[in-house]
Amino acid sequence: MGRRVITHGRGQALDGDKTTTGAKCISSLPNVKNCGKGVVRLGDRTTVCPKCSKPGTIITGELSVSYGGSPAAVDGSFVMCGCPMGTNRVIAPIGQVSISEELSQSHANNDFLPQQPPPPMPVFAKSCLRGMGCTDAGTSPEPSQNFMPVGYFMATPFSGDDQYNTQHIADNTSLNNSLAESEQHVETAATFPVGAVVFSWISGQFSTVGTWGAKSAASNIGEILVGGAGAPVAAFLVAMMPGKLNSSEQDFIDKMRLSQIADIEGTAPTRVRFAWEEQADGHMMPTGYHTDANGGWDQVPVRNMVLNSQTGNYEFTTEGIKPITIYWNPAKLDFEFKNNTGNQEPLNLPPTITVTPIPEETGGYIETYPADEKNFSDYILILPIPDIPPIYIYFSKPDVNFLEVDLYENFKGRSRQQKYQVDHIPSAAAVKANLKENNPDLTTSELNEKVGRVASIAVPRNTHLYDSETYGGRNNEGQIAKDAKDLRAAADSNFNAIIPSLKNEGATSEQIENARKRIHKLNEEQGLYK
Repeated sequence: MGRRVITHGRGQALDGDKTTTGAKCISSLPNVKNCGKGVVRLGDRTTVCPKCSKPGTIITGELSVSYGGSPAAVDGSFVMCGCPMGTNRVIAPIGQVSISEELSQSHANNDFLPQQPPPPMPVFAKSCLRGMGCTDAGTSPEPSQNFMPVGYFMATPFSGDDQYNTQHIADNTSLNNSLAESEQHVETAATFPVGAVVFSWISGQFSTVGTWGAKSAASNIGEILVGGAGAPVAAFLVAMMPGKLNSSEQDFIDKMRLSQIADIEGTAPTRVRFAWEEQADGHMMPTGYHTDANGGWDQVPVRNMVLNSQTGNYEFTTEGIKPITIYWNPAKLDFEFKNNTGNQEPLNLPPTITVTPIPEETGGYIETYPADEKNFSDYILILPIPDIPPIYIYFSKPDVNFLEVDLYENFKGRSRQQKYQVDHIPSAAAVKANLKENNPDLTTSELNEKVGRVASIAVPRNTHLYDSETYGGRNNEGQIAKDAKDLRAAADSNFNAIIPSLKNEGATSEQIENARKRIHKLNEEQGLYK
């Protein structure tokens, strides 16, 4: 029995110390001991986490003290496993080790806190206005340059078949050396598949080497990324990764840790996220939000781009019902672009994006409320090549289409092109009234969430304004009460009311009935009716 070494007010982590999720630390330096136990360092592993069933890695430590060249892990050091970042920490309270072990169990039950505040949670990106040791979110508007340089890339379809396009290796000595060091790199001619689009830099402070492309997994054309105003643009941003000599490097998650997160398809905390939002003129514009650790929107998916040995491209496919495959090739590929890209409208993108706090919900149902996880279509991508930092990418979502049916929440962040509006079938008010009657214990937040999961259909603006049974003043108390009693009947009645207008717009009877079937299917899946 003995006393644990104290490092700047926090106990030195030792082999066998528990974490807040119940895992145990494993020393990789058993010959260097404190109280007969091997010291634990940054990068050391833990046993399998009881909560997520994944082993952990200690990702923060005390830089001023090192063992064998690695910083010491201390009480409060963060452990990366499959749990949300920041929820798993090392427990190494000050005191005699035998007593400390008893306190560890208490600490795991949140009855014992470290004697010194734990180190700040490392993040992917934070504002330069936040000083060393502070990774808090901002509280006032500030430009995106405070976080990272931003660049805009337009997706353009190219002509071609399965034949390879001519490629020119970029004259970049650093990149070529990095490729030579990469174990995954293969030397092969390369192109992007038929139906893909190529991203071309159009403006901003950030551009990349090599060539980027993408393709919708749902079709043979790049329709997900090429369409109306806003749809063909995706913005790439790269974080300002701290150097090894940066005294505040522990404020950031470095590439090695991000790669480990990507290996388990996890998420990383960040203090800024970006999304596309529709403006009053129907255009989609980029917006940025401060993301607080307690707000629920600070976790960004981290994924590896994997080498396709047949093409030489590094690839990643997004999750979701409409996946997109992203391609990167280290060569500067030459493509013959189509004369008509489907997007002749000039783009008016801001030179900087203003980052603001996420608005507070007012308690009522807000159709335009932006702070929804589904509004974010972003990833941190890891290329397994030295000297190429992680890249943050976020997409503009596809425009809505005539007669498209989906849950209302899936239409968020997508341009209506000033032509369409999205109509709840049945109305949001009727669904809310029905839920209140049958589920009186639901909170306001739960009600709003369920109202966002109602089948909806994209219809012409005039159809919604003039023919919908439930638009504006037509959806009075009597209409709401009637519809709330039988949501299936209400859905049919609401839908029947707009059929004549839909036919005038060119919809066929088959298209209309298919839309009706999908409306019922979605609502049944949400448990609104049988």
